[in-house]
Amino acid sequence: KLLLVALVEGARGLLFTCADISFDGKLVIPKEVTQIPNSAYSSCPGLAFLLFEDGGTSELTIGNDAFKQTGISAVDIPNRMTIIGNAAFALVASLKELTFEGGGTSDLTIGNEAFLGTGISAVDIPKRVTIIGNSAFYGIATLKELTFE
Repeated sequence: KLLLVALVEGARGLLFTCADISFDGKLVIPKEVTQIPNSAYSSCPGLAFLLFEDGGTSELTIGNDAFKQTGISAVDIPNRMTIIGNAAFALVASLKELTFEGGGTSDLTIGNEAFLGTGISAVDIPKRVTIIGNSAFYGIATLKELTFE
């Protein structure tokens, strides 16, 4: 089964955390969501697949530690993302693929230690990234290529 996050009409953020749900490791973030709270799915090793639904137009932020120590293997950052919080994907050794969706006009901030200790081997940083926090890509032994658009 695929967990599709349910929203209450008018809600802008996720309404529950990993501790509140039971699922098979797949999480879809609906296009209506504008904020993923701090520590929302932190220490949820069963979370292996993360997808941001296409078509969202409102800016989206990921809070600090939101996906820290999960089992996510790949993430495609949507072009509506404006903040990837501190340690948002830290210590996710299973994270091998990080891509940024093309386009987007809003500035993007990558927080301190955002991808610390992941398994990423290459990253293309889009030109809309205006801030990369301290140690954002620190402790990644597999990182061989970091390019800037």
